[in-house]
Amino acid sequence: MRFEVIELRQKGVRLKKDEIAKASRLVGDLIIEPVDWTTETPTQMYAALMDHGWSVSRRMMAPLFEPVIARMGKNWFLLRGVQIDGEKEGEERVPTTYAQEWLCRFAAPEPERKKEEVIPRAARPH
Repeated sequence: MRFEVIELRQKGVRLKKDEIAKASRLVGDLIIEPVDWTTETPTQMYAALMDHGWSVSRRMMAPLFEPVIARMGKNWFLLRGVQIDGEKEGEERVPTTYAQEWLCRFAAPEPERKKEEVIPRAARPH
């Protein structure tokens, strides 16, 4: 399903109301699935906002691990979990885990493209 998602924290610190109002809003397909599909009973889940454009799906933001619905309203819900940021320290990336919350609002489905609107692969921007 398509959702508009706003990250409510930056490096674990909750944004102020005016910062949230100015924050970027990404629209994509929200998925929640197991990290490892090979086990019979998956234990760790993650949420990701996906862009299914062109011929490849890609994540639009860092995934949210161990997501839980913290609050829910009429047309929105708040997902709470942790994000992992690989900050660079010298030559190595040091993973740091931060608390994160996503405000998720239902978004209208993307209109289907007509056949003549599909851009050939060779003509796509790089």
